[in-house]
Amino acid sequence: MSVAKKYLHYTEERLRSLRRLAERIRELLIENPTLFAAPDRIRIAVYGTLRRGCFRNKFLVELGARFVGKTKIGGFSLVIWYGAPFAVPGDGVLVVEIYEVPIRGFAHLCVLERGYDPVVVETQYGSALLWVMKNPFWPREDETVVEDGDFAAHYCK
Repeated sequence: MSVAKKYLHYTEERLRSLRRLAERIRELLIENPTLFAAPDRIRIAVYGTLRRGCFRNKFLVELGARFVGKTKIGGFSLVIWYGAPFAVPGDGVLVVEIYEVPIRGFAHLCVLERGYDPVVVETQYGSALLWVMKNPFWPREDETVVEDGDFAAHYCK
């Protein structure tokens, strides 16, 4: 297969993946209208590099996201694998920050988080979307579990 055909195949697969993600998010928004913090804003929960003090937080700022608060949610464990944070279903807790993201910015965020599955979580600030790794290969021998669930406290400045 030529390089051009490989690239085209890769691009088409990414588009299919984004379409599946868009459909899943559409279903979640229809089923959970409380995810809308306002008619033009969606509430999200972030636990990793998008948190304040971490290197990707500037992305949320550029999207016009508004910080709401910080809280803990149960039912997930935080693991670090090759330096990247992943929330996986488990019996731990996650320290998350809640943001209200403009709908236009939310689309860009979905592209950034395309390798994760969105789930709805309940927080003291209302329902929020959380991106979770639902991978049958967890747990892995080469992962690090963050027992207190606070990525920013250990990995960000």
